[in-house]
Amino acid sequence: MDRANRVALGLVGLLAAAMGVYGLVRGSGATGSRAAEDPLLTQGVRDLVARSEGWLWPVASLVCLALGFIGARWLLAQVRAPAGGELTLADGRDSTGRTRVRAAGASAALASDIESYPGVRSATAYIVSDDPCPSLEVHASLDRDADPVEVRRKIEEHALPRLAHALERDVTARSIRFRLTSTTRRTVA
Repeated sequence: MDRANRVALGLVGLLAAAMGVYGLVRGSGATGSRAAEDPLLTQGVRDLVARSEGWLWPVASLVCLALGFIGARWLLAQVRAPAGGELTLADGRDSTGRTRVRAAGASAALASDIESYPGVRSATAYIVSDDPCPSLEVHASLDRDADPVEVRRKIEEHALPRLAHALERDVTARSIRFRLTSTTRRTVA
């Protein structure tokens, strides 16, 4: 999840928590016994709902269904697993067969290649799409003194072309993300 998602979820969570706390405080009588007994909706809102009864509830239902659908799609986008399966290296035009490689193996090879660069602590790569050429997400943890620009250049000019050559097809990096870590390594004595 990226920063925008975290901020949006945090704001929605704070709003929901504030509404819940307000309802509990008001219902328990902490704001006065009269407020605890009064309806939450004003008389004007109740009259509007009563006048619009024929169309209001079907429209409210459709809005809720649309919001639920949008929320479910967003949630699935957050937890969607990277594309797995196999990549076909040869298209079989000569009718001698096809060569297939597991997408996880190609991703692991790319990550291993990136981990060999100076300043890179660890790396992971995921093939997230295979139409018409593999699209990758790359995540790498760098030492604080590593140069992210240089590491990115090496990924784009060395690691990705090597993978493209091995797969006999173009590859693109949809995103390359870095995380800086401390320069001291933990050792066990």
